[in-house]
Amino acid sequence: MERRFAFIALAIAVIVQSVWLVWMTVGVHQHVIVSTALFDVLFVTLLFTGGRFRWLAGVLRIAIGVNFGLAVADRFGLLGAYGSPGVSWGDWTHFVVYTHQVNAFLPASLAPTLAVAATIYEVVLAVALLIGVRPRFFLIASSILLLLYGLAMTATFGFASQLAYAVIVLCAGAWALATGDATFWSVEGVLTRRWGARSREDTAIRR
Repeated sequence: MERRFAFIALAIAVIVQSVWLVWMTVGVHQHVIVSTALFDVLFVTLLFTGGRFRWLAGVLRIAIGVNFGLAVADRFGLLGAYGSPGVSWGDWTHFVVYTHQVNAFLPASLAPTLAVAATIYEVVLAVALLIGVRPRFFLIASSILLLLYGLAMTATFGFASQLAYAVIVLCAGAWALATGDATFWSVEGVLTRRWGARSREDTAIRR
């Protein structure tokens, strides 16, 4: 039941994101957010294959981890200075300001604390998803963080503001991945195979 709801949510998110991408391409705005389009395509593939391919789920798990990692790198200036193409913040100061803007309904004094908490959270998620430690747990944690982020952006800037970052697709996608097997190319997958092999050997010896 959870898997069905997760895939329905992902389908809705992908449709909304796709409509926005088309509007950005042929409408008033004449550019396409490449990373957003890429996530859209990957999760459309997940939808059409029904999550049957472990390798695709593993690739998407890693992609979400990379996305968190790049977001952290951006706020420390590792992707370029503020104002550079593809750079959202460029330094910690701008990220704290942005954190306050997104959470404008909260006291400004909380912005530095929220910025630190979000960064720690995202670093942990990035590492866990990239190496594949407890994929289901960290995919759900990712979905929750993205949901909170999307709600905050919607409350402050409006619904469309989150679409440039594919927040709704990533949120629903992480949830969908959590309902299946995303252990391909993961530490958990390796350990499971090893423990499974050892268990079979022990069973054979006892016989």
